[in-house]
Amino acid sequence: MPKKQSSSSIKMFELLRLLYDNKAEYTKVKKFLAKNDGSDSKVVINKYLNTLKIFGINVKKIGKNFTISSSPYNFNFEKTDLKAIIMVQNALEFLPKSKMKDELEEFLNNLFIRMDANSKTYIESIKKTEYKDLRFYYSQFEEQINLCEKLCEEGQVVELTYQSKDNVTETVTGTPVELDFSGYKILFVIKGKKSKHSIPFDSIIAVNQLPTKSTDFNYSYNVIFRLKEKLAKAYRLRVNEEVLEKKPDGSIVIVNKNEDEDELLSRLMHYQSECEIISPKSFKEKMYNKISKTLALYNN
Repeated sequence: MPKKQSSSSIKMFELLRLLYDNKAEYTKVKKFLAKNDGSDSKVVINKYLNTLKIFGINVKKIGKNFTISSSPYNFNFEKTDLKAIIMVQNALEFLPKSKMKDELEEFLNNLFIRMDANSKTYIESIKKTEYKDLRFYYSQFEEQINLCEKLCEEGQVVELTYQSKDNVTETVTGTPVELDFSGYKILFVIKGKKSKHSIPFDSIIAVNQLPTKSTDFNYSYNVIFRLKEKLAKAYRLRVNEEVLEKKPDGSIVIVNKNEDEDELLSRLMHYQSECEIISPKSFKEKMYNKISKTLALYNN
């Protein structure tokens, strides 16, 4: 094999390696492809990119880097798999710079390269709807969640200011009804005079409690509790429960929606020190009173 042909083949494989490693920075590619070649660097680069295109590998220049936009080895991912990929991608925003984060980003990049056109279109549509993992959403708004639980429990009229989807600042007045954990965003539900308003937590600007007591008070009861140690690993969620957060120590935070209060109290009390009630405050107080009464039986 002639030396020039051998050199071109080596450069082609080196270019592929850089592309698949997501390290094909323009100046680096330009430097090693144009080396020992008398042609204009842009002409040389286009020659190699066109060769890859013949074999079904399309490359785009995004910013200062070349990136594979499609590969001959494409896979049609299931929708559930694509949603899981976006969840991992969103999770990376909460991780500090580390080797694990770099490896996960590299893994995701390899997945994107191997997606077919339908999978890429669907995953972009998910991004536009701001798909989020509720566990990280809860971590971000934990303090506000506790405040709104308290407002729902007290049943007084509130004035809430928020930013609409059209980026318009709006204000609604009404009775706090519940926190809706059923989707991928936590919603603060307020019942106004004519209709209910479900406001995403990340759009709330301010909430003011008014001195007026609501005459139409119907609080939907949600209890948030934390399970620890062995119970956190062995626990099976009820149909009305959802994991909000997984802590670094292995414990999990769960929301229970509208279970009979007495039944839930008895069940959680059975878990003893492996269970901690987080909110609402009234439920924590009921648990405290029940435990105190039980202990009192043995202190006499």
